[in-house]
Order: sequence, then structure tokens, then C-alpha cells
Amino acid sequence: MLDQLDGLPPALAAEPQLWPENADAWNCFHDLSGSRPVGFALGSIPIGDILHWASMMSVEPAEDHYRKVCAMDREFLAFHHEKEATR
Repeated sequence: MLDQLDGLPPALAAEPQLWPENADAWNCFHDLSGSRPVGFALGSIPIGDILHWASMMSVEPAEDHYRKVCAMDREFLAFHHEKEATR
């Protein structure tokens, strides 16, 4: 694996590895990130959107998928809110 990193920019070489079993959750998070509500603050990806995406893509079990996407979303929102607080 290390020999594959030669010649990559540092930002890409330091990128975390995505495990295959998490690819559906990552794709869902990526696809639905723009569907989050925006008001006084950035909100979470709606539950219904996550479950609808899982149904459309035939992702099973939907509960595990939902938990993974929510965990990613919580981390993203924490990062975003922390970044906003330092402005």
C-alpha cells in the first residue's frame, strides 16, 4: 500500500481509507449533504431522505446504514459548528 502513495499530494496521501462496507453510507452522505435544512444554523440530513436513499439503492439493513450516515453527519456538523465558532 505504501508504494501506491508515492507521488500523491500530501492531502491525498493522508486521506483516510474508506472500507468497502462503508461505501454506501459515504455515498449517501455525499449525495444528501445538500438536502440538509439551512436556517439560523446548518441542520442534519433529514431522516426520511436517508431512508428513502437506502430504499432506492436497495441498501440492507437500512437501520445500520442509517446509523452510519447519522454518525458521519454528526461529525460533519461538529466540525462545521466548530469552524463557524472560530470566525
